[in-house]
Amino acid sequence: MFTNEALIRLCTPTNVDGPYLRPFVCRGPLSTGGAMIVGVNPATPITAEDGIQFDDYASSLLNIENFLPIYDAVRTARGKPRRSNTRIGLDTASAWLTAHGFSPVVDSNISPRPTESETAWAKLSKTDQSMWVFDEVVKAFRPSLVLLHGKRSYEVFTERYAPELRSGQPFNELVKQPRLGTVNWRFGGTADAYVCKHIRFFRGDGGGKYFQPLRQALHQS
Repeated sequence: MFTNEALIRLCTPTNVDGPYLRPFVCRGPLSTGGAMIVGVNPATPITAEDGIQFDDYASSLLNIENFLPIYDAVRTARGKPRRSNTRIGLDTASAWLTAHGFSPVVDSNISPRPTESETAWAKLSKTDQSMWVFDEVVKAFRPSLVLLHGKRSYEVFTERYAPELRSGQPFNELVKQPRLGTVNWRFGGTADAYVCKHIRFFRGDGGGKYFQPLRQALHQS
């Protein structure tokens, strides 16, 4: 699915001392037709200064079980909890989607450039945001389902890829009817698009009360 050269290109920092880009993390086989959980951008930068070799980092993204030890070690060394709330939510939601027949489940972001906050990300140049990477990830995995988590992800995604799916409803109302419709990718292919609250709130079997509309919508699909 990804040649070594292609994977290196997707992960290479936009500047010499910048963080490695994180185009995706895959749970399950490297194949097409699964689910993709989409945020705005990763929130835990990983760099060469963390003692992580670039090639080891890039190859770890192909298998969640190889990526998590790297991620955990970097956060622990910084005195942070081993897993952020978003990472916990991503892992729990990915396992839940896997149990419901989606394979692979890929967590990705519209921008692969990690920052400590969305505010910091918004100040980056378009070059540093590297949103072209997401196109390449979608082309490779061809997901049948795209799950946009959080208001900002929904806004950036619909503006960039599917303006026809943009709704005038307040976000808290929108997530009560989470199926947005079909995304027709400009580079070919389609996917069913859903929206939900930020994945950091996803807990337990099916995510808890905030994700009941999503559970019902996927059950009916």
